[in-house]
This record gives sequence, C-alpha cells and structure tokens, in this order.
Amino acid sequence: MKKPLSLKMRFALILGLMILATGIASYFLQKHAINQELNLLQEKIMDQILKDQVKDMGQTLIIVPEVKELFQGAQEKVQIQATLSTLLVVVLGSLATYFLARRSLKPLERLIDHMKDREMKNLSKPLPSQGLPGEIADLTQSYNHLLKRLDGVFQQQRQFSAAAAHELKTPLAVLQTRLDVFNKLENHQESDYEEILSDIQDQVQRMTQLVNHLLTLMDTENLEKNDLVDLYDLFDEVFCDLMPLAEKTGLCLQLEGDHAQVYANDLLLYQALYNLVENAIKYNKPGGSVLARVKEDQDQVLVSVKDMGIGLAPESIREIFTPFYRVDPSRSRKLGGAGLGLSLVKHILDLHQATISIDSQLGSYTEFTIHLPKK
Repeated sequence: MKKPLSLKMRFALILGLMILATGIASYFLQKHAINQELNLLQEKIMDQILKDQVKDMGQTLIIVPEVKELFQGAQEKVQIQATLSTLLVVVLGSLATYFLARRSLKPLERLIDHMKDREMKNLSKPLPSQGLPGEIADLTQSYNHLLKRLDGVFQQQRQFSAAAAHELKTPLAVLQTRLDVFNKLENHQESDYEEILSDIQDQVQRMTQLVNHLLTLMDTENLEKNDLVDLYDLFDEVFCDLMPLAEKTGLCLQLEGDHAQVYANDLLLYQALYNLVENAIKYNKPGGSVLARVKEDQDQVLVSVKDMGIGLAPESIREIFTPFYRVDPSRSRKLGGAGLGLSLVKHILDLHQATISIDSQLGSYTEFTIHLPKK
C-alpha cells in the first residue's frame, strides 16, 4: 500500500501550487501590461519620426526598421526576465513554505511521537502541554483527558476480570475439595451421596447466578429505553415477586407514593428495583420492614427503597457499587450473593441518565434514593 504524503508535504505542495498559480497569473498580467506600454511607446516614437522634417527619405526608411528591432528585442528581454523571476519566486516560496510548515508542525510531530509511546502501563502519565501553540495545547489536553478515562476503564476492567476469575475459582475449588474428600472415602453411604450432590447443586447455582449477572452487564448497552413505565406499578410487581422471600423472615413490604411515569427500558428498570428490594430484604432484621416510595418532582421522579437493617459504614457506602464488593463477605456468600447486584443497579441507572444516593446509619437503616429524569 502506498504511503500517504505527510501533512507538512501536503501543506507545502498546496501553498506551492497556490504560489505557482499566482506567479503565472502575475507573469501574464505583467507581460500584457509591459507589451501594451512598449507598443504605445513605439507608436509615439514612430509618429514623431515620421513627423520630423527629414529631407533625406532614405535615412528615415533606415531608422524605422532599427526602432522596430530595438523594441522587439526589449520585449523579448522583458519576457525572459519575467519568466525567470516568476520561476524564482515559485521555487523560493515553495521552499520557504516547506520549512515554515515543518517548523510550525514540529510540536504536532512531537505529540504524535508521545502518542505512539503510550501503552497500558503508562496511560496515567499525561503528555506535556506547556509552551505549545494554542491548538496543539488544546489537542494535547483533550488527549490527556481521553488517556485518563481510558486508564480508568482499563483499571476497572482489570479489577473486574480479577474479581470475576476469583469468584468463579472459589466454587470450583470447593467442588474439587468435596470431590477429593468423597473419593477418599472407601465405603460410601447414602448420606455421603446426598451431601456431595447438595454441595454440587449449591456451587453450580452460585456459578450460574454469577454468569447470569456478568451476561446482564454485557448485554444492557444496546437495549431500547423508550417504554412508558409506571414506577408505582413496577414496584408493586417487584413486591409480588419478592413476597415469598420477605415472608420467610417475617418482613413487611410497604409501598407509598404516586403513579409517576418515565420513559425507560421496562426490563432493566425492573431488574434495578428488584435488586434494591432484594438487598433490603436480605440485609434486614427479622420482623423488620422495607418501605418503597415514588414521588413526582417537576422534571424528575424520586424513587427510594428503605430498610431497617444492619446499615452501612461510611467506607462501605463509597465502595458499595463496586463489582464484587461485599459489606459482610461471609453473610453474602451464605445468602448466595455474588457482589454484583448493586453494581448492576448503578450500570442500569447510568444507561438511563439517572443518579442514586445513599443515606445510612450503621445498625439502624439504609435508604437508596434514585433520581430518574422523566424524558
């Protein structure tokens, strides 16, 4: 594949062609103007010669051809000088343009060299932007901003991949340990088979739940978000689906507020509210309650889920939406959580340009409040 011309060569060629066109136009204009002046001057001189009272007509006939030859020679010299001067101007102008373009684009070339040197290991190192021309400095700052965002994405991807690998490795290790212990037993009882099958079923269920969460995180980007959703009715549907889980611990589910509507993806928003209410049930106190509210507020709708459970410490509030984060790892594993429920909630809300905030008191309550735009 033929290598394209560099920017400075294109810049020099374009300006060189412009100079050439200008020089040619100037050459023909000058030539025309000089020829006109010479012709007028020749006519005046010839008229003057003819008007002079020269007695010798032969002498007059000799002078006239000489004057004509003199003017023709002058015209030829003027044309040659004009041609040479035009060529000189074009050549010098093109060379000057090339060197000026090279000098002007030097900061851009240095920026390109820095960009080529960027790798995942040094994305966090910004490119220097001081002392650069305005446009190049703006481009460098924009590139640094892009590098910062990419570095954050790569860091999250590495953390997410490591956490996902760890989460999948744990149930596999547990299964391998159970199978090793089972194989070492010489006389297998019926209870041994029941125990190993129960362990396998629990770990497979856990891995299935984890894989489903991961697939959900990957498949939400391209879903349409133009369903007209009544949030009160959606909460009522979530409560109906989670009522059996709440009844196991004697929890009371309460729903208050308005029949506010927003444009969203019905399935995604259901999943987000389901995860919030499910967490409020799982991490509640026996005999406690879960209160959901829907309130219309001008151009947005406020949705809140409040439990009377264990509460959150300040450091947990900062990390609660991080994938695989658990406030109480032992309790989360016991309840079958993979640490992805709230991260999925945050991802779904980001897709809907919605925000979520947390108000919590350790050992008392936790309240999640969502701000959903109506449009």
